This record gives sequence, structure tokens and C-alpha cells, in this order.
Amino acid sequence: MRINKNNIKKKFFSLLQPHRIYNQKLIKPKKNKKNKIKYKIKIISAYNENFKKIGDFSAKSIKKYANKFKYDYKIYKIPNNFDRPLAWYKIKLLKELMNDKKYDAFFWIDADAFFLNNKIDINDDLDKNHDIYIVAHKINLEKTSRFENTQLSIKRINSGD
Repeated sequence: MRINKNNIKKKFFSLLQPHRIYNQKLIKPKKNKKNKIKYKIKIISAYNENFKKIGDFSAKSIKKYANKFKYDYKIYKIPNNFDRPLAWYKIKLLKELMNDKKYDAFFWIDADAFFLNNKIDINDDLDKNHDIYIVAHKINLEKTSRFENTQLSIKRINSGD
């Protein structure tokens, strides 16, 4: 299946870092307009026992952020017997969660990432024109992703089978 690159939005989420960095230049975040649509979002993360110390810190950040903006959230524990590289747990989990039509979107945050700016609601950066959002970092590490609960996203996730 070919993915239309117009359905993927690469964005510097200022909620994850105080300022945005573009081409190694610091850009102060713009004031976001409130989104007229309130999406039903579930924030998710996962880690195993070996990552517990940092994962627990991240979980506190997620809980605080989710409670402030009234999002559901869940921190999953990756079982010791998971038979693939740990990063694949995100795919397994999303495949299961996308069957739940209760949510419009899922916001994945890695267990070593934190919400640093609790003044900005992720809902204000969303629109109906994109199915997948990927956070871009100066050093090109991808720590968070958001997946619309749409057929395109489900097909993309299932393409890894």
C-alpha cells in the first residue's frame, strides 16, 4: 500500500519542548488557536522492568498532562516474554487499541519522553487532513507519534505483519 505523504504531518510539538528548533535555529512557539473540534484522545506509553526508573518519571508527566486536558491515558507494562524488540510493542498495542472506536486518536509517548509544557493542548495542533503525526527533533529522534483511528492508519500498522 502506498502512503500519501500529505496524510503524514511532521510537526515540532512545542508541548514537548519549550521552544521549537528548525534548521538549528530557535523559534519561540506561536500562540495556538483553540481547535473547534475536541478529539477523543488516549495518551499511551509502555516500558518493561529494565526501564522502570525513567518510565515512572515519564508516567507522572503523562498523568499530569492527561488530567489537565481531560484525556484518557494508560501506561502499559511490556511483558518479559515479549518475543520481539521492545519498540515493536507499540505496533502490537496500536493494532489492539485501534479496534476501539471510542477514541479518535492515540498519542504515543516514549517512556523516556516528558511533557515539558503543560500550557499547550495537543488537540489544538490536530486536524482532519492528517492521519499520522510524527514529532521531529533537532537530532532526528522520534519520541512521540499520534495515530488517527482511521482505515489508513490501521492498514499502515498492519503492513508490518
